[in-house]
Amino acid sequence: MTEDQQARDWMLTIRAEGHDEDQVKKLFEDLGTGAVFQREKGSETGYEHFQCFLQLTSPIRWPTLKNHLEKAGFNDAHIEARKGTVMKCVEYCTKEETRISGPIYVGSINLRDQQGRRNDLSEIRRKILDGASVAEVLLDDEDNKAARYTKWMGELAAARDQREYGA
Repeated sequence: MTEDQQARDWMLTIRAEGHDEDQVKKLFEDLGTGAVFQREKGSETGYEHFQCFLQLTSPIRWPTLKNHLEKAGFNDAHIEARKGTVMKCVEYCTKEETRISGPIYVGSINLRDQQGRRNDLSEIRRKILDGASVAEVLLDDEDNKAARYTKWMGELAAARDQREYGA
């Protein structure tokens, strides 16, 4: 992952030495909408750490998250954007094999896997298929997301009309 890419879901490994469960919980309450973590001991190395999954309201860049963590006193956290499904991340952070304590849940984790899904395009598609014209979608688009998809919206509206009214 490059530093300019953004993510909403993050996996973190935080060294247990110097941190306790209350500090980690407070960090996640302040940062995200949902999280799960547990204290673990590496089966081969004996390394004690907190294995964490953090979900945010909006996507942020890696350096931004790193800065938030450093300001909160978590300078030694290993951070990666989520790669698998949300459920796989939660399962990984709650595995029994290496658990010392926990798991601890913070807030609410959205388990729907939306990895790679374009919600803005799904919303535009739904509006067109529900009968809106391209002009109506453009006029209602306060975020200016639809303007770059006018050709696609026109083709979608034409396909909708052809299906509904015939050739």
